Amino acid sequence: LGSHDVERVLTLLGEAPSIENVPTTVQADFRLDDEHLRLAIFRLKIAVCWQMTLPGVPSIYYGDEIGMQGYRDPHNRASYN
Repeated sequence: LGSHDVERVLTLLGEAPSIENVPTTVQADFRLDDEHLRLAIFRLKIAVCWQMTLPGVPSIYYGDEIGMQGYRDPHNRASYN
């Protein structure tokens, strides 16, 4: 569901503002509010259910398993805190 150099899946599923409308300085620290984070997690659970039950080998991009958020590179890369 996630991949390198693109927005994190939670950020997309949580209806974050379009990257074109968010200054780079804001992108670095952007986090979904509680309501949008709950929506993103709900949607992600459905998507992961599909991912894990369809034929093939599922792949999980690092950080998605702990719920990382972020816009495109380099804002999608963070340390595990």
